[in-house]
Amino acid sequence: MTDQEDVRARIEARFTKGFAAVLAVPDRWLPHLGELDRALAQIHPGYQVTQVKEKYGELRFYLPAQLHEAPCCEEWEARHPYPPSPGPARDDFHEALTAHQDTSDHRRQVTQSRERRRKMQHLISLAEEQSAHW
Repeated sequence: MTDQEDVRARIEARFTKGFAAVLAVPDRWLPHLGELDRALAQIHPGYQVTQVKEKYGELRFYLPAQLHEAPCCEEWEARHPYPPSPGPARDDFHEALTAHQDTSDHRRQVTQSRERRRKMQHLISLAEEQSAHW
């Protein structure tokens, strides 16, 4: 496998389930995307993408929307399914969710998650700006 094929395979493996794993960029960009991938993986090893393409001669690199601000929320929600209809069960759900969100662990994870996302978006923005000269 060549370096270009390796970069293409690495990034295509990061596509979020349900999105077409198509890296629609010129081959000459692959060394730069390889550097970007390594930098993003240092910040968040399991990061995912929804789209990576060329548009008007520049890179567009999209991360998925965050459904949960912190990993603890996803775990909490898996243990506490949302009640299907209004009533006491839904009121209890919201009370429990608020209690979870008031924990110091939750606040710490949210802060870390936001900072990680901010750093990643900064690197992506720099790459998108520089891509016109690749």
